[in-house]
Amino acid sequence: MSQSNFQQKDMTGVLFYNAYKDKDTQPNFKGKVMIEGKEFSLSAWERKDKNGNTYYSLQANSPDEIRSRAEDNLSKLKNNV
Repeated sequence: MSQSNFQQKDMTGVLFYNAYKDKDTQPNFKGKVMIEGKEFSLSAWERKDKNGNTYYSLQANSPDEIRSRAEDNLSKLKNNV
């Protein structure tokens, strides 16, 4: 199932393998989660604990957070020109 055809239901989410990852700081998986009718972007990093067991570290961002971060980055770029 492609990411664009997915119908999100409340309190569910989906992650897809990040084929564009080229640095360790970028997530291994990206997707979306719907919580109380609001869609969040979701990122997951595959990690290893001290015993070598695999776990996943997650980060969720609201559309407002993403927009604000993009506006801040754009402002910084304009100031450096």
